[in-house]
Amino acid sequence: MDSKQQSFEQALEQLVLMYRSLASIHENVFPRNADNFGLLAEGCLEHIRQLEATVAELGGRRQAEAYELRRWGGPPPKHVRRDPPR
Repeated sequence: MDSKQQSFEQALEQLVLMYRSLASIHENVFPRNADNFGLLAEGCLEHIRQLEATVAELGGRRQAEAYELRRWGGPPPKHVRRDPPR
């Protein structure tokens, strides 16, 4: 597995953990104190935005590389779908 793929998968795993953390904060803090939830959630949301940007960049780069391979006559990598979902 190449380093881009590892970075992509790591970012996805971190994103899942951050969403779980946010859900836990919502479940445990929001019912008691909405203001505290807002303060605690702010850090999670910022980190989620950063991870989403990383995932978009890495995911988009992979698609662009596959496009260039097809454009120049090479086969697409096995991990890239030939027909993107609609």
